[in-house]
Amino acid sequence: MNKAVPEDQMGGPNPVEMSATAENEEITKMRQSFSEGKADNTTLMTLVMYDLQRRDAESARPYFAELKKRAPDSAFVSRMGAQFDR
Repeated sequence: MNKAVPEDQMGGPNPVEMSATAENEEITKMRQSFSEGKADNTTLMTLVMYDLQRRDAESARPYFAELKKRAPDSAFVSRMGAQFDR
């Protein structure tokens, strides 16, 4: 027979904290990949969107600039250009 355990009595890390930590680790790996010159276009788009979601356009700027060099005619660059053309 299963009994529900009250949330305040549950042990272990908060699932939200765990997901944020995993996300931060993945973003850190992507940033490192960019620093090493190994980031693909999908990684660059992910980093741009992640930073813009955090309202940090300045952090997104180098990833967008690199993506713009690689794929200047892409739909993503066209749509996101207004965020950086200031």
